[in-house]
Amino acid sequence: MKKSLKRGRFLWRLTTAPLRCEPHFIIIGANKCGTTSLSRYLVASPHVEPALRQEVHYFDLNFFRTTAWHKAHFPTRARLRHREVQTGSTCITGTSAPYYLFHPEVPGRMVAQGFAANFIVLLRNPVERAFSHYHHQVKKGREDLSFEKALDREAQRLEGEEERLRNPRYRGMNHRRYSYLARGRYAEQLRKWLTYFPRERFLVVKSEDLFANPGPVLEKVARFVGIRGARLEQYPIYNANPAKGPMDPATRRWLSEYFRPHNQELYDLLGMDLGWD
Repeated sequence: MKKSLKRGRFLWRLTTAPLRCEPHFIIIGANKCGTTSLSRYLVASPHVEPALRQEVHYFDLNFFRTTAWHKAHFPTRARLRHREVQTGSTCITGTSAPYYLFHPEVPGRMVAQGFAANFIVLLRNPVERAFSHYHHQVKKGREDLSFEKALDREAQRLEGEEERLRNPRYRGMNHRRYSYLARGRYAEQLRKWLTYFPRERFLVVKSEDLFANPGPVLEKVARFVGIRGARLEQYPIYNANPAKGPMDPATRRWLSEYFRPHNQELYDLLGMDLGWD
């Protein structure tokens, strides 16, 4: 009964898709950088109407579906106008999609559909991001190699994945799960996005700033997406995945050296030093 009711409600949303909004903002990544926390903070604001689910995954995992399917996950324009009357200020909708930044086909797919939004990019020290990503996969039962062996095997596991991702129905499990190093090469990902969209459409946020001072960061994000301040009473960390033990010092040194030139490329691209060793 519950499934049939849920299906019926979604069919109604599909029928009313022409009356619905596309997201005004998308948190496009990076994975394990605080995207879930920032998304929860934003939708807690009275000026943000949430999507039907936190991660819609249209342009990466569901691009074989219709644009109506995508819009069915967002509120109607009338709903947003009603919220604006209630709050006396602009109201918007948005979503989080941390795989978008890394998926090589997403920006091109967006442009092909004439899609427009503001993009929020959370970036974390890639050494810490890789370790967190690894432990997330272990926790989910998807990784049985040691961290060091998983790093050694990454290139083999990802071989040919980007070409296969051109098929909208290809799920890219290896690409999503075992990209510990590749996802931390932020500059090459952002450069691709910047060939499709102007720089002013992106707000880059250092994850460490979000974790340490979430209030001011949320205010900055609110200004970027065009809504009133969105300070909260509390800022819990969502989807945290603490490691069961410390990283081997030799592995940390190797990762720091590996990412050093990639980090410098990112600093040059952004015009700011994020201070990662």
